[in-house]
Amino acid sequence: MIGIDQPGYGKTEGKSFQTRADESMGKGGPIDVILAVMKSMNIERAAFLGYDWGGGIGLVFAANYPKRVSKLVSIMPSYSESKPNELKSIVAPTLILWVKEDMMHN
Repeated sequence: MIGIDQPGYGKTEGKSFQTRADESMGKGGPIDVILAVMKSMNIERAAFLGYDWGGGIGLVFAANYPKRVSKLVSIMPSYSESKPNELKSIVAPTLILWVKEDMMHN
């Protein structure tokens, strides 16, 4: 298991990214960080687990790099589509969990 501490969060220095997952595909953004970690560790395909912003990033990654995701669990994802029908690109078995009453994760 690998837990990626994105820039500006936890103990990692640097400018933090936007909290909206739909803005994660920008150059040097969180998707690039994931790809760099996978490359440095020689990982071609992985299962992803994410909560809130991380859950949204997992959805974006799986939609844009479907062959690199074996399974996906996204818990209360902070997510909105950046392209129409983006989620239809996800081919990995996916579980999305949320609490219906949570107004922060609609």
